[in-house]
Amino acid sequence: MKQEEDFLNALGQHSSQDFLAYVHRHNMRSDAFDLQELYQSLSHKQRLHLCEGLNAQVVSAIATLHAQPDTAQGEDAGAANDPADKQERAAAALAAAAQVAAVALGENPAGAPEALQRAAAGLHDAGLLVAAEWPQVQEAVARLCLAWWQAEAPGREALVPQTLPYLLVRALTTGRGADVKRCLVMKGALALLDWGDASIADLRRLLLRAAFAPAFLRAADGRRFLAHLFTLDAQLVRELGAIVRNQAPSGRASVLEAYGEVLLRGWRAADGACLFEVEALIQGLMQAAVLAGSPALAAALTRLLGVLHAEKAAPGVDAMLLRLYRPVLFRGLAAANAAVRRNALQLLLAAFPLQDPEMSNAEADTLMTQQFAAISAALSDDAPAVRAVAVGGLAELLGAFWELIPAAVTAGFLKRIIGELAYDEAAGSVRAAAVRAAAALVPNPLAAPLLRALLPGLAPLLWDRSQGVRVALADLLLAIGAVRGLSFAEVVPLDALLGALAADAPPVAARLQRLLLPSFLPGPEAGPACLAQLLRGSPGAGRAFCAYLGGEAGATVPPEQLVALVVALRDHLLASAPGGPPPPGGPPPAVKAATRKGGKRRGRAVAAEASEQAAASETPEAWAAVLGGLAELCDALGEPLGGGRLRTSALGGGGAPDTVLFEPGQLAALAAAALTGESRRDVMRIAAALPALPAAAKLADWCLDLLLAPGRPAPAPAERSAAVACLHVGVRAEAASAAAIGKRPAKRGKTDGPEAQRAGAGMALLRDIAALAMGAVALAADAARLLHWEACSPAAETACALATGLVRWAAQLPAEATTGARPHGSRKEAGSCGGGASLTLLLTLPEALGHAAKLAACFEAAGARAGMPCEDAAGDAEDAEPGEGALGELLCALLAAAASAGARAEATALQPYLPRLLTAICGLAGAQWVKLLADALGASAADAARNCTDAAGSDEEPETDENAGANRQGGPVVGGGGNQATAAWAVGELTQCLGALLLASAARLTGAHRGAARLAATARDQLQGLRAVVPVPSDAGAEDAAALVHDQLVVLLST
Repeated sequence: MKQEEDFLNALGQHSSQDFLAYVHRHNMRSDAFDLQELYQSLSHKQRLHLCEGLNAQVVSAIATLHAQPDTAQGEDAGAANDPADKQERAAAALAAAAQVAAVALGENPAGAPEALQRAAAGLHDAGLLVAAEWPQVQEAVARLCLAWWQAEAPGREALVPQTLPYLLVRALTTGRGADVKRCLVMKGALALLDWGDASIADLRRLLLRAAFAPAFLRAADGRRFLAHLFTLDAQLVRELGAIVRNQAPSGRASVLEAYGEVLLRGWRAADGACLFEVEALIQGLMQAAVLAGSPALAAALTRLLGVLHAEKAAPGVDAMLLRLYRPVLFRGLAAANAAVRRNALQLLLAAFPLQDPEMSNAEADTLMTQQFAAISAALSDDAPAVRAVAVGGLAELLGAFWELIPAAVTAGFLKRIIGELAYDEAAGSVRAAAVRAAAALVPNPLAAPLLRALLPGLAPLLWDRSQGVRVALADLLLAIGAVRGLSFAEVVPLDALLGALAADAPPVAARLQRLLLPSFLPGPEAGPACLAQLLRGSPGAGRAFCAYLGGEAGATVPPEQLVALVVALRDHLLASAPGGPPPPGGPPPAVKAATRKGGKRRGRAVAAEASEQAAASETPEAWAAVLGGLAELCDALGEPLGGGRLRTSALGGGGAPDTVLFEPGQLAALAAAALTGESRRDVMRIAAALPALPAAAKLADWCLDLLLAPGRPAPAPAERSAAVACLHVGVRAEAASAAAIGKRPAKRGKTDGPEAQRAGAGMALLRDIAALAMGAVALAADAARLLHWEACSPAAETACALATGLVRWAAQLPAEATTGARPHGSRKEAGSCGGGASLTLLLTLPEALGHAAKLAACFEAAGARAGMPCEDAAGDAEDAEPGEGALGELLCALLAAAASAGARAEATALQPYLPRLLTAICGLAGAQWVKLLADALGASAADAARNCTDAAGSDEEPETDENAGANRQGGPVVGGGGNQATAAWAVGELTQCLGALLLASAARLTGAHRGAARLAATARDQLQGLRAVVPVPSDAGAEDAAALVHDQLVVLLST
């Protein structure tokens, strides 16, 4: 008993130190002291003594908190007399008293002593809103007040005024579900308030704020709390209704459904004036939904009211909906405004059937007839939007109440939908709605007999002019294919489906492909044979079918199955290439979809027989059609291979033989066997789609031979473009792969291991790519020189296009890939270059720039022959020949590559040709090449400026007179301190180039174009922008050149 007496003595002392020590021991898990056990061991008299002591502690702590600090206290006062410390101890005493009071309340809630009630009231008055500086005190007191209210202990009404605001503020601030639940626990206390008193205005504002707080709308306890608010006061209900109306237009779906649940719960619990206001609010929302000016607002309000519609089976809800809808809905259905009629019809369909369980049968039949008559009239409405809504809603009603609606009425509605509205000439939306209505009824097994007779009438809609109607019909066929008892082939013939698959837009064709997928790709064994039959009989449909097997639109088969199809078709094409022995049999079999009946063994046998027959009897046309399907499959397979969703062993070389797509020489063999340009383009498409294949690299030799070999007829433009694209894609893929290998750091201690070998191979490949670019430049130069560019030869134009792409990619390679290349032998002439000879050319950048000088001379000569010298050249960009444009683009790429590759010394090979080259560009191609070259030179000048800045910041030797002289003569400095001088020469040279370009273009365009002033202003801005980003160094030659260009341009623009 000593412990109990010590605790009571601690409560009776004036100081709270011992009392706090006991509470601290109770809160420590390691201490065995427990307040609840101690309170249970006390006698009734001791419990009364404890409550009196507890009340005394509360009164003392409150007095300490409210006491003013003693300003006369001396500076030598001890820390024990510090007012701040006293207040902290008083706050801790209040929190401890609230904890002890909660323990005392839990033993006998109904018989709480009067002293304990006084202590709780004191804590409520001073520990919630007043003690805002001590959150731990507020939380402890709030728990005590909440427990007191839940226990229905005496005097709980005195603990409401400050507990409710605190709990609301806490829930609104934190947003936690536990805080919201505490508000729900205290909801009964709201009935104690006088809602007409102005003193609760702050609490009213908090309640209205909770009405649109996400924490209350998101939690089920919060929605129940908000529903209780609709039962308190009529004025409060009106204010809450205004919040609901304001939030509905912009609310999310979850918010709208939450408000619908709140209104339903509030309607169920309200009575008297509050019930009248709640029903007025609901009817106002109905009226707003009917009169909504936008479909979005109407949809939002309909979703909110949908919660009430979903609870029609609950007692009283049906009668309430009928009572509130009747004066609003039928008036809206007869309105002159089409939007109002549409909104009213949507609400009628959502709330159907409107009924009152207590009305007589005659009244119910009359009401039901009135609703069906309104829906039937809407089917013939003048507004297409109303007819579309009526069709969709009627289908939902028929599906939901099929057994309750008479069969004759159902048949009449379906005949009207499928026979009349599906062919509505005024609006495609109505036709699409009719088709979607039929699709909605397909899963209903009771509707199958009637639909089997009516659905074939929709077949002509497969060629409807509206894509939405065709998409809806394709969805209908997909729905038919997913159920038993109906067949899509009975609705639309197979030939019509194949024609639409070949010719229709992707949204329709993709759905038709999914529909036909089980028929033409029944399984791994029979799939390739069925697919080949489809390609032979209907090449267009077969190509579209293959295209949608994978790719961006969403793969319908896994990539591994695509690989198997590619391998099967590849082997078949190689075995039955044109030019082999003539087919012993007749023509190939016609297209026939695989049936769903029969066993797997019969399917394998049929597939094997069809495959053998096709392999021996392929005509050139059928072979080309199968090749086209193979190209589409490879296009579809390119995305999963590029995205890493398929193992890389499928690319070839590293996997099993049956997973290798193409052996190194197989693509070239297919291209050689192709008899038409379209077939050869299909082979090039395969290489372009799968550039990492070794076979694609081998096909590059064949493409170069096709483009540049002597004696071969010039390919068609489409075939030439496909070959160039194939080469560009292949070089880009090889560059990326080699860069990834070459830049990978070797592991420590394994300099001669596989990683080092792969890195060496990667750098060798980079050098080969750079050499290919240089070889293409040489070929272009020879083509231009030999053909004189007079006839714009396709061969010369192709060489320039190929060289341009390769030069641009070679310019992005690492420096060691270009500077480390060395020629392995003499270069062949363009006229004798064939096959893959250019792949073995290893030319350095100086040699390539020498070929560029030849190109510049050819360019200048071509301009002179065309009669367009610099002085009086005229013409527009549209007047340039295609070949001249390709040559100009190649020269621009070469200039940019020479400037960015650090080859300042080699760039002097072009220096004598620069003015005439720029003039020729202006004369041949007009303004578009002016801008192209200006951009290239501007970027190069910016690079040179950065090099100059870096060199200026380094510790270089000062420039000598000899170096300065070399710089002013246009050549770079060679030696230890040459970096700064070389950069200075580059800045000066590029500035002169740009100045000459702008002067020549302005001189030509000023007299020949109406927009001369605008073009001249653009030239001036480009020059000023260049001078802004290029800090001209302290070099006399560059400074003089820049000043000269600027002065000449100013004089030109002023005339």
